[in-house]
Amino acid sequence: MKVKTADLKGIALDWAVADIDRKLGECSPETLDILLNRQKSPFPVFDYSNNWDRTGPLIEASSPVITICQAKVRTEISTLENDILSTGVGLGISYLESFLRAFVALHSGDEVDIPDELLTPQHADGEE
Repeated sequence: MKVKTADLKGIALDWAVADIDRKLGECSPETLDILLNRQKSPFPVFDYSNNWDRTGPLIEASSPVITICQAKVRTEISTLENDILSTGVGLGISYLESFLRAFVALHSGDEVDIPDELLTPQHADGEE
């Protein structure tokens, strides 16, 4: 199902980031299966939205610009590739959420396809 990048949170946000990492060659295709079957998996969960160790390398590689205003965090990430400037902007209630939304916006745009099973009420707030 198509979801606005600005609305991504919890496991749906984690899945979108893992999908980009897979496309960039940073994680295996099995990572997405692990996220889909998170409760049944004996493997570590790719919880970018809650794990500074997992997200830290992405942040360091991105040189984000962060602004905090009225209890919201705004993150902007830009890249210059082949003389083309691309920018992703994310808003969130935490630095991780804001950064990850900007990361997804930069690489995937304003909307992303998320598996329907990750959008159930059970996963709505990142709960399992």
